[in-house]
Amino acid sequence: NFLSKYMNVALAIVITTMLLHLILMPVSIKSTVASQKMQMLQPELNKIQAKYANRNDAMAQNQQAAEMQNLYNKYGINPLSSMILPFIQLPIILSMYYAVQRAAAVVNGTIFGTSLSTTPAHAFANIKTEWPLIVIFILMGGSQFLATKVPQWLAAKANKKNHKVKSYSTQKQPDNPMGASGKYMMYVMVVMIMFLGWKWPIAMSLYWLISSAVNTIKTMVIQRRYIDNAKA
Repeated sequence: NFLSKYMNVALAIVITTMLLHLILMPVSIKSTVASQKMQMLQPELNKIQAKYANRNDAMAQNQQAAEMQNLYNKYGINPLSSMILPFIQLPIILSMYYAVQRAAAVVNGTIFGTSLSTTPAHAFANIKTEWPLIVIFILMGGSQFLATKVPQWLAAKANKKNHKVKSYSTQKQPDNPMGASGKYMMYVMVVMIMFLGWKWPIAMSLYWLISSAVNTIKTMVIQRRYIDNAKA
């Protein structure tokens, strides 16, 4: 049938990816909650940084650090918690990369009648017959962009709803190099993944697509259940 002929290994990659996310769910909840709270507090953190923007003496730096720590303590946030999940995911990503490079099932497997070891670069050169792989590659980039933007959108929505930073947000805010740098790095990461993915086997693009989509859904669910409902 169609699945056994064209999608057996691809389906296995999808199922494996979702199982990995299920196993990491407890860590994901803790890390995502911390990350989302950090996003929601960013305007207040920007306000503190702007307050000490022109003061580089040790006393001012210590006062800034103390005010930021007090803000973290007020909302029960450990900034390092948001780094737990990326730290754990790195070896998983590397393992998946080597798996799709070497696993016989992937090398010999197919999706839509095309080898899972085919790269997007090769697919673009044979667009008439391998266009489904191009679609997967483009969707991978879009899903990664959404995975990085959705937390920001949810945080902005939560801040607007709760009016926690209204007095500050309605005023002209000074430039925030750290915030601008963070946004710049977000776009750089998406571009970097697309650049690397150009020469990746399409099996890796499929893994990244599913993983990013699951991350986006998890972020929305965790925001609603563990953050919005917690404040209600």
